Amino acid sequence: MSVNTVGSDGCDGYKMRYNRHNDLVIIDDKVYTDFVGGEDNASDKLINQLCEKLNCKRLAVKSRITSDDFRTPNVRLVRGDNSWVKHKDNGIIYTFDVRKCMFSFGNIKEKLRVSRLDCTGETIVDLFAGIGYFTLVFAVHCNPQLIHCCEWNPNSITALEKNLELNRVSNKCIVHFGDNRDVCPESVADRVYMGLIPTSLESLEIACRALQKDSHKRILHIHENVSHFGCKTKSDIKIIWNNWAQELCAKISQIMSSIHLNTEWFVEVLDINKVKSYAPRIDHLVVDIKYN
Repeated sequence: MSVNTVGSDGCDGYKMRYNRHNDLVIIDDKVYTDFVGGEDNASDKLINQLCEKLNCKRLAVKSRITSDDFRTPNVRLVRGDNSWVKHKDNGIIYTFDVRKCMFSFGNIKEKLRVSRLDCTGETIVDLFAGIGYFTLVFAVHCNPQLIHCCEWNPNSITALEKNLELNRVSNKCIVHFGDNRDVCPESVADRVYMGLIPTSLESLEIACRALQKDSHKRILHIHENVSHFGCKTKSDIKIIWNNWAQELCAKISQIMSSIHLNTEWFVEVLDINKVKSYAPRIDHLVVDIKYN
């Protein structure tokens, strides 16, 4: 059930990068067409040779991600008839259809960090649940009482519900199908997770409204891509990160003051973490913010 996130093989002198999901391998469209000599020449013999070299029974080819609201993968099977795969990390099983759902391997560092949080008895809202990337981490490792999972992609909902069943945590989760700005419950959460990039700020007010006014926690985990173009030192980059986090604090304070009139809020940054490099000089960050 394990996955080699990225591999590289030499095929007749041609260096090939790929993603492996057990017996299913995904390669880039250009690599595939170069190897088989173009789509018109993609004979069973050549495809079989490619599968043999990659040691796989199922072969998929990916092109540029579809430019829809769901960032749907553009993946087609050229060998095999089942595109569902399973992946296990940190004691959690994920299953999904590679033709319909993306899986971000680069978020493992953040998943491990989240798995160490103590959320005993908490109600959590995951505003961008997807197939359960972080919902499952909270449910399996963090001991919450309840998780509200918001997701608007029907393909992701299908995988999410399968994954809740596979990991035996369906009883801890309520799935809300639709745009979180329409379906997210208000005044229920101790903690809200906002795991969307390049930015999740369009739902910042929804996140603030989801938090319980009387909770002693009131924590937001906010993901965003942050540019540090022009920075020459690590200290300069940290200043950029801190300024970004403080700007978010100011926005949250303003939103909370508009929701709860005549109430003053103290907003503080608990932690800033780099999830991964998104692109040259652009960092995928997550900031933990608490308000009292």
